[in-house]
Amino acid sequence: IRPVTPDDLERLDRAHVWHPFAPMAEWLSEPPLVIDRAEGHELIDVRGRRYLDGVSSLWLNVHGHRHPTIDAAVRAQLDKVAHTTLLGLGSTPSILLAERLARLAPPGLERVFFSDAGSTAVEVALKIAFQY
Repeated sequence: IRPVTPDDLERLDRAHVWHPFAPMAEWLSEPPLVIDRAEGHELIDVRGRRYLDGVSSLWLNVHGHRHPTIDAAVRAQLDKVAHTTLLGLGSTPSILLAERLARLAPPGLERVFFSDAGSTAVEVALKIAFQY
């Protein structure tokens, strides 16, 4: 990765990134906020300014950023495999987590479906209902 300045990143963002959760005309009318890193519950922009991550990065980051235990678990998993799907195969972490969740669930709830989005969860819920 080539070195870039904060000004370069702001210019490149405006030229090449579509921000689907913001009206683009409004986004382009002001200097963009470009996050470079995070610590705990703070986001840090490319100019070093800190912001409380009040939306928890939107996808439920309740433990904050760069939590040592979570980071160590991610690094350990990356040493094994970065990503697999459940499309016709299983994976050690998904099997062990499903078993643990099933033990915590009320009696009769014995299977787990992992999803990354509400629309996928609804689609699969319908498929499960049809199969049942």
